[in-house]
Amino acid sequence: MNELNISELIEALRSVSVPVVPFEHQWFDLEQLSAYLNYEKSHVQQRVIGLPGFPQAVKCGRGKRWRAKEICKWLESQKPAGRPRKSA
Repeated sequence: MNELNISELIEALRSVSVPVVPFEHQWFDLEQLSAYLNYEKSHVQQRVIGLPGFPQAVKCGRGKRWRAKEICKWLESQKPAGRPRKSA
């Protein structure tokens, strides 16, 4: 690539780049929440959202949104899954 093409590419990327929102200000919709938790959407809807202590959603139009930082805090507060290891 010559210098002119690189400059044009940089300008094109600047015009389409999306500003990054800090994590503490992000909101998840159901699809994003499912991806973040690494579960199918149906599992999140049927099992996860109803768990005790799970953060409340905010109604937004026809959908719901969850604060990313509240989801992160909730995850950190959960006990590890499975049985405790036997001590030797």
